[in-house]
Amino acid sequence: MEDWVEENKDLILNSLYDELSDFMDSKDDLKLILKLIIKSKGHSRLSEFNALAFEFMLVREELAETIDGMLRHFESIEEYEKCAELVKLKKRYEESLKKPIKKARKTKVLDKK
Repeated sequence: MEDWVEENKDLILNSLYDELSDFMDSKDDLKLILKLIIKSKGHSRLSEFNALAFEFMLVREELAETIDGMLRHFESIEEYEKCAELVKLKKRYEESLKKPIKKARKTKVLDKK
């Protein structure tokens, strides 16, 4: 699995990059980006159980770490336009964490007798 991830790092990180802005605009806490199912090459009576599934997701509470990892990768391959966009998205994310959460307004219920 680790070999596959390393060989396909561009595919994975570009897929995450393509969905990042829309994800940040949504109210979702997570979004599935890629799902990888690896089936066993062996022949077995239980062949339907000889598979592993891996999911690559954007998770709101882990966005800062995800963006940092994406920045390292895109910087290493000199994709500076993507780096600049990621820096903007990270600042936007960090600013959103500072905003107070709006509380629901309490309404007064009047007894009508």
